[in-house]
Amino acid sequence: MDCISNKDYRDKNYRKEIEKYVRSHLSDKRWNHTVNVVSEAEKLCQMYGGDIEKCVTAAIFHDVVKELPNEELNALVRKFGFDEKYIDSPNLSHGKIAAALLKHEWGIDDEDIINAVSYHTTGRAGMSKTEKIVFIADAIEPTRVYNGVEAIRKATYEDLDRGCLKSLTDTVEHLKEKGVSYIDEDTLRAREWFEEQIDDFRKERDGNHMNSKDYALLATETLDSKKAEDIIIFDIAEKSSIADYLILATGLNERSVGALIDEVEDRLAQEGLLVKSIEGKKESGWILMDYGDIIVNVLTAEKRDRYNIEKVWADCNTLSWEVKGNE
Repeated sequence: MDCISNKDYRDKNYRKEIEKYVRSHLSDKRWNHTVNVVSEAEKLCQMYGGDIEKCVTAAIFHDVVKELPNEELNALVRKFGFDEKYIDSPNLSHGKIAAALLKHEWGIDDEDIINAVSYHTTGRAGMSKTEKIVFIADAIEPTRVYNGVEAIRKATYEDLDRGCLKSLTDTVEHLKEKGVSYIDEDTLRAREWFEEQIDDFRKERDGNHMNSKDYALLATETLDSKKAEDIIIFDIAEKSSIADYLILATGLNERSVGALIDEVEDRLAQEGLLVKSIEGKKESGWILMDYGDIIVNVLTAEKRDRYNIEKVWADCNTLSWEVKGNE
């Protein structure tokens, strides 16, 4: 297709041409995903006041080259002059290439749409509402099934920014667990940017009245309400520089450990405190959440006995808290 100058994406007939082109380049499975991303984007636009025509246009085109052979993607990376890091990196390159095709071959030069397509996999610092909606719609559309997707959906439907941050954080932690040596800098910067945005919002909302002790107590109350056992809050501030409080709790089994961690993460996020990193896996029987000033460590009884973490902090004071009973 020859370059078309500034075609109107709001023209329904032109969008139909784009849709027909995309459909011809995708398998049934990938096209079904695209249709679901469009539907999810429309839903989020209704929830958060997004520009439906922009989001739909970007959602239709976002995966247009996803199924091209790697050698063809590499050729397009070179054609459009992208960084060499995109060579042999289809997960990173396909969004950049799709955005370039949309702009140069379809004449769509709206910055919001181009960025939404370009960064739909990685995210970026300073994302617009259109970019956020397409990014998270791609992550949570109804056919997506992976560990943590329900928590991301829940966060997204409560707050768009929190959903994006949850998705980015989970992606980074997943890549670290797999031992991936390179994590795209746009993803890392996006996560930092969302953390700053949400922290600023929290401070503006409540004057940052909650301190580390308040958060430790809130995490403990959440664990207690969800039937965690043998909960202890260690005041480790004087002994360690890593945090002010360490919370230990026991889950009934591996599944319970994972559920308890999800509950704590959701509850603290509601109050503006976001987890910095998570170590361990739900099926391993222990998970540690690092919030900076507080650490939450949930284990099965077997793992807690084996590691005997209480012994390490035995000379620290403990923080008393009120048992409110299980739900």
